[in-house]
Amino acid sequence: MTKNIYILLVFMSLQLMVQAQDFHFTQFYNTPFEMNPARTGIFDGDHRAIGIYRNQWNSVSIPYRSYAVAYDTRANSRLGGGLSLLNDDAGDGTLRTLKADLALSYIFNLADDSVNFISLGVRNGITQNSVDFSQFTFDNQFDGDGFIPGSPTGESFGASKFSYYDLSAGINWLHRFDQDGPYVQGGLALFHINQPGRTFYSADEKLNTRFVTQINGRWPVSERTSLLPTIMYMKQGPFSEINGGSLVRYRWTETALVDNGLYLGAFLRAGDAVNIATGFDYKNFTTGLSYDINISGLETASNNKGGFELSVIYIIRKVKPVNPFKAACPVY
Repeated sequence: MTKNIYILLVFMSLQLMVQAQDFHFTQFYNTPFEMNPARTGIFDGDHRAIGIYRNQWNSVSIPYRSYAVAYDTRANSRLGGGLSLLNDDAGDGTLRTLKADLALSYIFNLADDSVNFISLGVRNGITQNSVDFSQFTFDNQFDGDGFIPGSPTGESFGASKFSYYDLSAGINWLHRFDQDGPYVQGGLALFHINQPGRTFYSADEKLNTRFVTQINGRWPVSERTSLLPTIMYMKQGPFSEINGGSLVRYRWTETALVDNGLYLGAFLRAGDAVNIATGFDYKNFTTGLSYDINISGLETASNNKGGFELSVIYIIRKVKPVNPFKAACPVY
């Protein structure tokens, strides 16, 4: 009976992780490839590379580690394209999610006014999920005196991995208030439109479509300081999340062609965590650092500790921007 209860708990945990919300980063504002395919190629430059790493729940269990890399560019003033790779390892059995996605976007300049832009994007990808059953322990592996590594478990497991095709799409609107910096943009995206089957068992279990909407912008409040507010809402099946806050950017350089700055801000992931964020711009690099302070029902075990996250963005510009206070939005 004890063994059966333990097996049931293990696989209930696996199923809950499989059916819950998609993995996502605290610095969602630095991971456009996971927020909306229509934001592919939407940046001030010609080529962009992004890397991000997350380490979570060290104080509660085996750490959850996630990392991703992405690259996007614009072939011309209209067409954008990008590639992203993501790996997420969770829990004792290293429940692994490995994703490879290719995104394309098309950008419309509304009424040729160089102020309003609409972009449409689509993302195609392959995802593989796997679990290492050898990292679990079972009562058959105990002989009464101790644990015997590698001994028979007495259990019969299903497949240890499976893969599926994934389709996503989105739309994004960008409005520039003037040529020098202030802007606002908002978008809607649907992930897992095809609702692929996602299970370690033979049963037909579908992955719920994930709906994402995000609004963000940039507004100068002085010659050197600007606000970068953003809010994001996601819903996937019975699960939902709202995350909002703002960064404050202070430009420390005074030269006409260099725009180096410091960031500091905070975000609230409702019912889950307070996120403290900082970072800096230096030449073509932007670096972000954040930490989650857990405020959910898990705080008794976590001691309010959550996840550490580091991101690095590198942008190549063939022509340097003339105005140092120019917003990080497209040059068409």
